[in-house]
Amino acid sequence: MREQRLPASPAAASAARSAVTLAAPAAALPDCSAARPNFPAALAPPTVAAPKDGIYNLIMITLFRIAFARALGQQSAAPWFPAASSYDGLVDMARKLYVELPGTDARSRVVGDLFRAFPQTPQLLQNDRVSMEGLATLTSGLFPFLVGPCRRESWDASDGTPWRSKVVIERCRFLEESACKGMCVGLCKQPTEAYFSSIGLPLSLTPNFEDGSCEMCWGRAPQDDDLADADMGCYGSCGLLHPKPAAAAAET
Repeated sequence: MREQRLPASPAAASAARSAVTLAAPAAALPDCSAARPNFPAALAPPTVAAPKDGIYNLIMITLFRIAFARALGQQSAAPWFPAASSYDGLVDMARKLYVELPGTDARSRVVGDLFRAFPQTPQLLQNDRVSMEGLATLTSGLFPFLVGPCRRESWDASDGTPWRSKVVIERCRFLEESACKGMCVGLCKQPTEAYFSSIGLPLSLTPNFEDGSCEMCWGRAPQDDDLADADMGCYGSCGLLHPKPAAAAAET
């Protein structure tokens, strides 16, 4: 199947011209330039089977694929059904987005357009406990299609008050399927933190590259040392170096 070329969306075109500067990312991108013998081969094997996709997951995966395709002007050759195969297409589009966009700011603006598709006026959410806990509830309920099963936990805010606004992603589906730390940081962590910072809603994402988990902490600003102890060499099976062919994705 040929790649399907689509006209770039007005949002994508305006993103390329936008003069808006998002918050600077705190973390350097992992090294995906070459597979080295000392790079970890891959994530540790999962301990439980991944849940099956339902109709909601299929719809949301489809919408994300369409959004990425409009930004790039092309669609993946992966089939749209079943959901697991369509998710391969989403990862394929994300990989192209990561490679073809010129830099961190451009990626952040395009990923920010995904969030800007949701109503924002008036902005009812503020940097307070109620809003942050509400966002954690929405995240854990609506986004498992993208990142896998989640659970909410408490953390201590700067004043010592416990906020139940931390979302623990048990094993990130996107990281596992892309097999790329660079895409994790460059398409998820940095753009998401930057976008929500730009509208006054602090959020930090701290991935664990050993077991594939991630902590999304609403109300906590990202820190420069969040990934200080992480191995920033990508996996030996990095999806940028060893991409899954679209034809193979279509057969799964």
